[in-house]
Amino acid sequence: MYLFVTPFFWLLGPIYRRLRYVTTGDFFEERYGSKHGVAYSIMALCYYLMDIGLILKGTGTAIESVTGGVIPSAAIIIFITIFFLAYSVVGGLVSALMVNLIQGFFILIFSFMLIPFALDAGGGLAAIKSRLPEHMFSFVAPTEATLLFIFMIVLNGLVGIVVQPHHMAIGGAGKSEKNCRSGWTFGTFTKRFVTLGWAFIGVLAAALYPGLTSSNRENAFGIMVANLLPSGLLGLMVAAMIAAILAVLHNYMVGGSAIITRNFFRKFSKKDFDIKHELKIARISSIFLVTGGVVIALIIPSVIDGLKIVLHFTAFFGIGFWLAVMWRRANRYGLWASLFVTSLCTILTGPYFSFGLGWTTEYQIALYIPAGFITMIVVSLLTKSEPSEKLDKFYALLHTPVGEEYKLKEKGYDMIFEG
Repeated sequence: MYLFVTPFFWLLGPIYRRLRYVTTGDFFEERYGSKHGVAYSIMALCYYLMDIGLILKGTGTAIESVTGGVIPSAAIIIFITIFFLAYSVVGGLVSALMVNLIQGFFILIFSFMLIPFALDAGGGLAAIKSRLPEHMFSFVAPTEATLLFIFMIVLNGLVGIVVQPHHMAIGGAGKSEKNCRSGWTFGTFTKRFVTLGWAFIGVLAAALYPGLTSSNRENAFGIMVANLLPSGLLGLMVAAMIAAILAVLHNYMVGGSAIITRNFFRKFSKKDFDIKHELKIARISSIFLVTGGVVIALIIPSVIDGLKIVLHFTAFFGIGFWLAVMWRRANRYGLWASLFVTSLCTILTGPYFSFGLGWTTEYQIALYIPAGFITMIVVSLLTKSEPSEKLDKFYALLHTPVGEEYKLKEKGYDMIFEG
């Protein structure tokens, strides 16, 4: 979904860094108003809840398959949650940094370790290819991953990725604009490279285990680990799988607690708490956030089902982000209207309710993306614009390079995060 979106990170990095915000909730509040900041923050928390749940669900499913069902996925999910909560709440961002460093190496291990064993078990690449239809080795498939589907999810990914709530922190962490661009773009291309290993493993699984169907194919990775790896490497693989998700879970937990503390608690609390009290609130809220993710992991039928839900609602807000940056006339009324129209299109055309039309994902995207942009543009033109002083400050931040903050101070503009 994000393979062809990654080059755009070169352009997006400086946008986040120059705005000098802490969370993406700050972006919507400063550009459109406090109510939009709250609305976005609700979406961001849903995103974190869903992603935490999906990550736990995927890992639990894989390890359950490794154990042949001896350890159920629910038990694995709860164990992983208790483990990472213990060091996360105590260690904070410092522990997140260390785990991120370690898990990077583990991801490389588990992304490619299976391939030589699978090729050996299948009698080599030529034998593998003889067992599968030709389209299994094509970028485009005749069903599911069709060219239209690929185009639409790439478009949706480009629209929606800008509002993934952790990206403001990623973009804002660079000491310079060059650091933002190079670190985020080329670091993410490393992620895209390892997904080639995952895709190849999926193709090998289709050849080695032809009995897998659409209902149980998410077990493929775990089945291959259990059947192909010797004992020592099997243990290493399970450790790598757990290590690879711990850092992501930690980052989402910290990001979600920042949204709660900064964009909810500070806004609605009448008391003026110091930083120690805010940290305590962040820790407590992070536990509730992760608990919600666990509930989703235990009830959602599959990872794919959850991913399709997540990609919809991020795109709804992504429309508002892109137009906010590119078009001064974009306003809060246009965004409200766009959010309503895109949500309505998705509900009416999707398979989520009995009255839905049951459209597949690509056709839903083909409807709500243009409908959302057109609605926001038309309504923004028909309603009054945002206050000029607010817009002047927003675009002054956006057009002032990192290192030239003195220009903003000369104009009397304050910065949420000067860096």
